[in-house]
Amino acid sequence: MKKKGLFLIISSVFLAFCVLFTASCGGNGESSDENGGEVKTTYTVSFDSDGGSEVAAKTLAEGDNYVFETSVKEDFVFIGWYLGEDKVATSGVWKIKSDVTLKAKWAAAKSTITFVTNTEEELDAIVVNYGEYYTLPQLERENYIFIGWYFESEKWENGDLLFGDITLTAQWESISALFDYVEANGEITITAYNGTGEAVAIPAAFNGVPITNIAQDAFKNNTNITSVSFDGGFVNYPEKLFEGCIYIESLTLSGSYDKPLYYLFGDDVSAVPEELTRIRFAKNSPTYSNEIFKSSLTNYEITHIIDYDGANFEGCTYLQNVVIARGESIGDNEFAGCSNLEDITIPGSVTSIGANAFSGCESLSNITLPDGVTSIGAGAFNGCANLISMIIPDGVTSIGALTFNGCANLKKILIPNSVLTIGEDAFLGCSRLSNLYYKGTQEDWANVDIDIDNSALHAANRYYYSETEPEEDNAYWHFVDGSIVIWMKSSDWTNTH
Repeated sequence: MKKKGLFLIISSVFLAFCVLFTASCGGNGESSDENGGEVKTTYTVSFDSDGGSEVAAKTLAEGDNYVFETSVKEDFVFIGWYLGEDKVATSGVWKIKSDVTLKAKWAAAKSTITFVTNTEEELDAIVVNYGEYYTLPQLERENYIFIGWYFESEKWENGDLLFGDITLTAQWESISALFDYVEANGEITITAYNGTGEAVAIPAAFNGVPITNIAQDAFKNNTNITSVSFDGGFVNYPEKLFEGCIYIESLTLSGSYDKPLYYLFGDDVSAVPEELTRIRFAKNSPTYSNEIFKSSLTNYEITHIIDYDGANFEGCTYLQNVVIARGESIGDNEFAGCSNLEDITIPGSVTSIGANAFSGCESLSNITLPDGVTSIGAGAFNGCANLISMIIPDGVTSIGALTFNGCANLKKILIPNSVLTIGEDAFLGCSRLSNLYYKGTQEDWANVDIDIDNSALHAANRYYYSETEPEEDNAYWHFVDGSIVIWMKSSDWTNTH
């Protein structure tokens, strides 16, 4: 069972992220260039729905735009299509040069967590909906440290994603076996770590006495440690606390952390272990500095950031690839100025995108907004010069001022008929916008209030939605297997509306 918590994954490996949709006029299993040139080699993409509803195979050539259907399975949540261990994006540009079969991955809609405490205390099981945040119970035992809840050898954290029923077992360690410490004035200072295990958990207190300090050399040059978690409200992180701990893969910070990441390891980013790919912020971590991400280290998996307060990653120019696993909103200026951000995945729980949330993300070429998004703030994608296409979700009622200002490579956009207003300069500088797919009628479009300086939007070819082939000589579009396909009554049709 694979777990993933409330997390942001920042990694350099993604299989297929690019353009969201295609505007072809149908397909015959072959693909050619715009001028009718050489026919490309095509490949068959088949789907193993693993007990879900069947999905028809698709024929694609390298470089084709695609959108895959999702499967449906009672009492389960569709996670995605996978090729082996790699998740394949549901839309993008096809890059695989062979026939493949993609397999559906599922999670139970409801999962039961059962607890084994290894004490006389018994705990009731809890039932969790998929994606729902939950808090694991904390245990106490005199002269022992509660290390945490484990599934087999893997430590389980609050809110980690569940894919089915699971039994978690409490792990304990004797305080004296793990740490040397001194107690004075109602506080504890850890002076040395004596454990031999790979995972280190530092609790909030020993026998009710709070841990407030750790000696600088308590963990120095420990090459056994692969993960460290601070489970309390610890804030007094000493400089170079983990100097020489070259095999640390996972780090959970607690309390408030306002230093660059390398502060814990050495004098600069070269001291940070190459193995470190996961950074967690415990739920009780109210603040942290985005300086932690302003380094050339880009393979972070960042988890347990619960509440967005805006500008968390503003100006983090080294971020490249981000997956947000949970949360309800992307705050104002959240990723503003992240000029090297190329890919981002947003979970279905998100309902709003804040003002200037991705402003200045000039390397961002593709972004999929969840169906539940109903609000997009002004300037949300301002200056995303390499953004190629966009689907505005149903339910969004307004496209604010400067939303796509300066998106010079934006070529295609789908706008739902729920949109009633388009603000000033919303599409200013979108000089390559060629196709507008409107999910409504020509009469609906006439009622949309479009503010000034949106000439690029007016100049684009405009296609109206029709589920059935229209009789009149005009241009309409519809979905075929999740892809946008144009009904064309005249091969030389141009937008004159």
